[in-house]
Amino acid sequence: MGRSSGRAWPFAVGVGQVASGHHVDDPQYGISSHALGEGNLFHRKHWEWVFIHATAERLGLLKTGRSALGFGVGREPLVSAFAAAGLHVTATDQPSTTAGAWADTGQHAQRARELLRPNICDEAVFDANVSFRPVDMTDPPDDLGTHDLVWSSCCFEHLGSPEAGFAFVERSMRFVKPGGVALHTTEFDLARVKPLKQQG
Repeated sequence: MGRSSGRAWPFAVGVGQVASGHHVDDPQYGISSHALGEGNLFHRKHWEWVFIHATAERLGLLKTGRSALGFGVGREPLVSAFAAAGLHVTATDQPSTTAGAWADTGQHAQRARELLRPNICDEAVFDANVSFRPVDMTDPPDDLGTHDLVWSSCCFEHLGSPEAGFAFVERSMRFVKPGGVALHTTEFDLARVKPLKQQG
């Protein structure tokens, strides 16, 4: 992800957005990058984590006593960052029996402590605020509760097809409290974008 020319939309204002290099100039981008303990500002994956954190911050969700549910969290820093902000976090990843290459490359989680980043969150705070469950995103159980924030970062496109990913997003809404927010990021597929017709 590099800087693009032209005017960019404001960053992380609660609407769908495509990554832009201009976003690193937004003060909240820097604040959220620091909260995530991350330094690679121009990496697309970093942008997704920052977008989720910054949007949650701007919507007033990062407060003690709120709750969050993350799907397909892998080893991402959001779990520790949300716990450090005082949220009660339920982190999920696919069962180890289906993790395959994700486990082989260190991108899969099987227990909560694998998600602890001590540079982001104190161990005692993390242990008090984070729980973990293996969850199949194609068939999430009904007992995950409802939360102020439900999120996933670049994982629903791995469910087999765009339709399967969109179905997950719809299913995940049943875990959002009234007044809560769902934040999901995914890769932008230019092959599926229809060109605009020229005006005559």
